[in-house]
Amino acid sequence: MKAKTKKTLLIIIVAIIVIVVVGLFILHRTDPMLYPKDTAFNITDTSAITKIFLADKMGNSVVLSRTEKGWLVNDTFKANNNMINEFMRTMYYITLKSPVPIAQRDNVLKRMSSFGTKVEIYARVPWARIGSLWLFPKERKIRTFYVGDNPQDKIGTFFLMEGAKDPYIMYIPGMMGFLQNYFSPKLQDWRDHTFMNMYYPQIHKIEVTYYDKPENSFTLIKEDNENIHLLNYNNEEIPNTDLSKVRSYMSGFVNVRFSEMLSYLDEPKRDSILQQKPYCNIRLTSVEDEIQEMTFYKIYYPDGMEDSFGRINYEDRDMLHGYNKEFGLVTCQYYVVGSFFQPISYFIIE
Repeated sequence: MKAKTKKTLLIIIVAIIVIVVVGLFILHRTDPMLYPKDTAFNITDTSAITKIFLADKMGNSVVLSRTEKGWLVNDTFKANNNMINEFMRTMYYITLKSPVPIAQRDNVLKRMSSFGTKVEIYARVPWARIGSLWLFPKERKIRTFYVGDNPQDKIGTFFLMEGAKDPYIMYIPGMMGFLQNYFSPKLQDWRDHTFMNMYYPQIHKIEVTYYDKPENSFTLIKEDNENIHLLNYNNEEIPNTDLSKVRSYMSGFVNVRFSEMLSYLDEPKRDSILQQKPYCNIRLTSVEDEIQEMTFYKIYYPDGMEDSFGRINYEDRDMLHGYNKEFGLVTCQYYVVGSFFQPISYFIIE
């Protein structure tokens, strides 16, 4: 009898423990990260985000994935860290500004259904948590919403949570402007813009070719820090080389970025640019035979362009086009690449 009583008591105790544990699971499983309300677009723990999917009705789509080596676009291209950081900042600070006025609601929803961007955000979150203990963490979809255009005052952007009936105007407090640029579904907006990135010890050779004035072209070949050869366009070595200028020049090819990819240009426009005579080609070769290259084209204004001083310019003094196989046609700032366009005479001691 006593043995049966002890067994019954043990069963009751185990049952109570199971009920308590299950109750705690249910109590703590409701996570606001997993179950957002219609206006809860913000994410306080952006470090948990693992994947972002963006798509529009025009056929544009990208997948951004967090990896051990950093963010990738479509599992292939290195992502633009500035864009990733702006996206995370936006998701952290985004705040409700106001509901969409009833009179505008249908029109806003109609535009969003045609031109809006769908956003899915995934993060590593637990199945349940007890205090600071995460149980069975895995990647889950934590947000799905749609991003539209802007209200008339250009402050904030229309957002609609999936499953919700009403859109809202969301903004970042203190920021004058709109947010949809941070939710672009276009590949070119998310790719890293670095087209040259070699540190001085990595560089073996730099070849600079000027098409209009080939006599200004040169090649620098670095055997080691003390043995650097300067060759002219006839491949003849030039004596009296200023090694301090050479080393400084060869140290400037770190994190060199273009401004914009021009993949949106139609083929005739793109071809018309590339059919022009190039201005300069720069080709880097590393000690491991890696090649980084860009061909530059000047931008001309046939009818002239008046600058802020009232002067008429027939050549863009701020921007030029660039082309390579990896990125296609791009724009570059003279501010970034202008120091590379030195003539061979720059390195010669008079």
